[in-house]
Amino acid sequence: MGVAYYPFPSRIRAAAYQGWPPVSGTEEAGMMIQSYAADAILIVHFAYVAFVASGFLLIPLGAWRVWRWTRSVRYRVLHGVAIGYVACEQLLGITCPLTLWEYRLRGGEGAPRAFVPRLLQAILFHAWPPMVFTGLYLGLVALAVFYWWRLPPDHY
Repeated sequence: MGVAYYPFPSRIRAAAYQGWPPVSGTEEAGMMIQSYAADAILIVHFAYVAFVASGFLLIPLGAWRVWRWTRSVRYRVLHGVAIGYVACEQLLGITCPLTLWEYRLRGGEGAPRAFVPRLLQAILFHAWPPMVFTGLYLGLVALAVFYWWRLPPDHY
């Protein structure tokens, strides 16, 4: 047994001793439910990131292929608000609520034990300096504004 380190975004690092103290069957069942809930939050978090990231690819592709849904005002506003929210969190030094919720459900352990959640967490979280994320998110906000200007949504 040892200490498991896992970098969380926005300056959170989780470390927990695994395996001690021993738990009863009822406690273990409760821990499994919390683990499944944390995995579900991780999936929602991944879907949020996938929505934002895919929007930056689909908006210009949709303009080129003349897909009307990529020019929908609702879609474009939702996409802009989604990346704007992330950029504001980073600028204000606020940790994402989904990250905190998942972290708390895991009991401070950090890394999930199952393969797919571990893979999703490895895709989502990196131990880069906060300034890298701030620059990235502000650049993406600028790109969303550029798309709004150069590839404007239809007003129908």
